[in-house]
Amino acid sequence: MNFLIIYDILIANKYINIDLLMYAKGAIIMKKIIVFCLIFILSIECIYAVDSVFSVNQNEGTVKVNYEIDANRQYKLIIKKGDFQYTYYLLENEIVVPLQLGAGKYSGLIYSLSDKKQIKLHKIKQFVFNSTNSAVFLSPSQEINWDMEDLFIKKSKELIKEVESDEEKIEVLATFVIENWTYDFEKASSIIQPYVPNLNNIYTEKKGVCYDFSAMLAAMLRSNNIEAKLVKGHSEHVNGYHAWNEVLVDGQWKIIDATVSISEKEKGTEVSIYRNLLNYKNDKEY
Repeated sequence: MNFLIIYDILIANKYINIDLLMYAKGAIIMKKIIVFCLIFILSIECIYAVDSVFSVNQNEGTVKVNYEIDANRQYKLIIKKGDFQYTYYLLENEIVVPLQLGAGKYSGLIYSLSDKKQIKLHKIKQFVFNSTNSAVFLSPSQEINWDMEDLFIKKSKELIKEVESDEEKIEVLATFVIENWTYDFEKASSIIQPYVPNLNNIYTEKKGVCYDFSAMLAAMLRSNNIEAKLVKGHSEHVNGYHAWNEVLVDGQWKIIDATVSISEKEKGTEVSIYRNLLNYKNDKEY
């Protein structure tokens, strides 16, 4: 996020039109000074203030964000650690997101946009994640939202109840998704952002896009105590932005791309479960 956008966001309790700022002349240095001062002031406030918006779960490696949103504005959440950051849509008053960047000091920032491109800062908070042995890739989150009472979770447990090794469990669950889902080309061409998979609907419909398959498989694996990531980025097998899974097998992360496997199934060619790491480039991991 460049400093102009930070400037827009950090003018607390005021609304500023982005387009007007882009035409401002001779104000670059002043804006940088204002940004620096505001970050300093807000950082002091955040360290000492009692906060109920950001609640860190040290065991699960997640942070729960509880903030009442206005339906007339689009809310976003930025979680930042060092030079890396993740941006999420706040679609509900309460969401859970992972702290997948490891132990250390994080910053959380909530801001919103109006339909006239006006930005307002709502909350900024620094917090510390201490655990180096968390269950971040075993826990539910906004991207991979599941509950033990969900039908697809109960189905996953039924499928592997007599399977012993994790590697066999992974293959059984991956094969279940590959064999029972189809790619929804209509959805892929008409999907509207912000979009987060509703896994109960996807389980019922048995069709979806790469994001859906990856979230479904990750949920099934995590609920059975198998570490799994949902990864976004690019693959040599797919044009455009893509999603797939990485699963922990015997201490090594391996790629499962259900979308490519479903394509192989639908073409009648040999179906592979695991993929070559060299054919994938990670952008974000959840």
